[in-house]
Amino acid sequence: MNSLPVAQSGSPGNFDMLTPEGVPKDWPEPFNSGDVKANPVIVMAHLNHYFGRGEQGKQVLYDLNLEINAGEIVIMTGPSGSGKTTLLTLIGGLRSVHSGSLQFLGQELCDAPPEILLQVRRQAGYIFQAHNLHESLTALQNVRMGLELYSQYSAAEMNQMAADILKQVGLEQRINHYPDNLSGGQKQRVAIARALVRHPQLLLADEPTAALDSKSGRDVVDIMHNLAKKQGCTILLVTHDNRILDIADRIVYMEDGRLIPQPADLVESH
Repeated sequence: MNSLPVAQSGSPGNFDMLTPEGVPKDWPEPFNSGDVKANPVIVMAHLNHYFGRGEQGKQVLYDLNLEINAGEIVIMTGPSGSGKTTLLTLIGGLRSVHSGSLQFLGQELCDAPPEILLQVRRQAGYIFQAHNLHESLTALQNVRMGLELYSQYSAAEMNQMAADILKQVGLEQRINHYPDNLSGGQKQRVAIARALVRHPQLLLADEPTAALDSKSGRDVVDIMHNLAKKQGCTILLVTHDNRILDIADRIVYMEDGRLIPQPADLVESH
């Protein structure tokens, strides 16, 4: 069964597995973010991160400072191994923050207790290079999983919400299809629908077009962009795909764990 990895401090491979079935339904209520439109969604200041502790620790992020505003679409690019995915996992509450400051909707995540990280996960949607769909579930059932942790929805409401958002991503004729009967682009559309069905405040996307051809990748990004904009959702998207940079309000560049000025070719292409 696919599941969402939740990393603890330590080496990159030290993951506990968090499945929708394994997360308690009595999560605490989301923290009060105030006037979201008037405040940055993400604020990081002098953020550092290490794999391991003490003399065995390896620093992978160095003194990061960045703000991401509500409704903004930010693309993060840079060489493989530069720390982009690690940063996404910190922002999304999938890893613990131990050095510097990282605020999500005004809530400090550095040394935050587990219940706060759970709240962050409730208010963020995730799309990864691998669609992470459950092969034994239909498209509708996969999307519905994004709602089943929330006791305020009836079964009928969850089914209707899942069907509605699948229609918005162009899959109304595929709601009862299993992943094996969907193309790569269609699987990513299901993943987008699952991530956005709850109307999260932040969408984190890690190489969502990497496994797709040019047309399918462009279609997926356009759907994600248009649906998130419609919902007023903020997007942070990690990619190596220079063909989709035009959707961004802003591009940030990471190399060797540091945020640096954009290379001239990226500035010109954008």
